Amino acid sequence: MAEQFTSAELEKLHQYLSEQLQTGDIFYRSSEVYSAEGIPFSKLVSHATQSPFSHAALVSRTLCDVRVLEINEDGTTFPFLKHWLDNRYGRDLVVYRLKDTTHRLD
Repeated sequence: MAEQFTSAELEKLHQYLSEQLQTGDIFYRSSEVYSAEGIPFSKLVSHATQSPFSHAALVSRTLCDVRVLEINEDGTTFPFLKHWLDNRYGRDLVVYRLKDTTHRLD
């Protein structure tokens, strides 16, 4: 199993990310999710894409909170950031932000 965050680390991470994240930021993270049939889904995705990351999620910020839009074994979910940063995932986590969002594709 991947190394997990401690409770103190999760709290610091949540506080930092809550201050820094913007709508449209993209999370990539590792995971050890298995299907109901026991298939190591996350490992298959990582292997097929030749990436350490198996999941992606989009950030949505409002005046009151930060939420994360992702598709997982429960379907499409929109949890609060604090609930999303739980210990069922590994420590491998990165955030990407587009530098220039003013260009349009016409």
